[in-house]
Amino acid sequence: MAVVNGRQLATGLRGGITRYTTEVLASLPTMERLAPPPKLASGPLGHLWEQTVLPARLRGRPLWSPANFGPLTVERQALTIYDASPIDHPEWFSRTYSEIFRTLVPRVASRAAVVMTISEFSRGRIAETMGIDADRIVIAAPGIGPPFTVRTEPPPERGTDIVVLAGPDPRKNLAGVLAAWSSARSAVPGHRLVVITGRRPSAVFGAVDDVGDDSLVGVISDPTDDELVGRLRTAAAVVFVPLYEGFGLPAVEAVACGAPLVTSDIPPIREAVGASGALMVDPTDVDAIAGAIVAAVRTPTATTPGTVDRCRWSDTGRIVASVLADLGR
Repeated sequence: MAVVNGRQLATGLRGGITRYTTEVLASLPTMERLAPPPKLASGPLGHLWEQTVLPARLRGRPLWSPANFGPLTVERQALTIYDASPIDHPEWFSRTYSEIFRTLVPRVASRAAVVMTISEFSRGRIAETMGIDADRIVIAAPGIGPPFTVRTEPPPERGTDIVVLAGPDPRKNLAGVLAAWSSARSAVPGHRLVVITGRRPSAVFGAVDDVGDDSLVGVISDPTDDELVGRLRTAAAVVFVPLYEGFGLPAVEAVACGAPLVTSDIPPIREAVGASGALMVDPTDVDAIAGAIVAAVRTPTATTPGTVDRCRWSDTGRIVASVLADLGR
């Protein structure tokens, strides 16, 4: 039976990769996890453990490495790579991280039995930037599950909060949203921007200081899934306009909640929520974002949840399980 490389989980870091890994493992409850002590999980020590200790502990069993990195010497390995952003846009990452990614990940991917990713867009970019045959790349897209279950009942009355799903890292485009809000807010009086982030509020406040009147901008850090659903269901509008994504799960979750959504007109998000009725904009066009925010608030149109009903975490788990079963034969 395959085992999972649990280094990412041992770091205690939250985010999309941890969310993906945790949701998939819920479908694979008996899968053994091999992980270093938390103090050895991050940085150079984490990479050293992954390249030396982890292969020795496998005892020949196949491995799922769910967080971009994996041991070079293990060929019976399924490696999940979420996107090629550190190669496409190294300027968004620390120099050390982008260099390690560009040096190590393509080499591990070339030796792994299977590479998995989360969208057709990512499959194309990984194939092109890493020299991997696209036929070797399996798509296991993220999904929704409780409490983001698709609603068929009408949404509750909309509130006055415009919910922004973004962190402070550059590709999430928080600066662009705040610039758009500075020009849009006079057109939607009585509304407030609420930034929901997985980072600590202090990491976001530095960016929102430029907005001026802080009564018009709030920050919520690390809400529970139930809290997030409540926010999405009652938002005047939801704004998720990243510059680059491998998939765009926040857009799918907003659509599942029937929220009026302003989102990026980029390939992976079109792939994920294309016919949902979301307002799709060029994420580099601040005026377009501002106009879409105003339009979404003045004439709120609920997105069509049925367009994302096919996205289920249980389906993701089945795809990963099938790949790992083949590795075990």
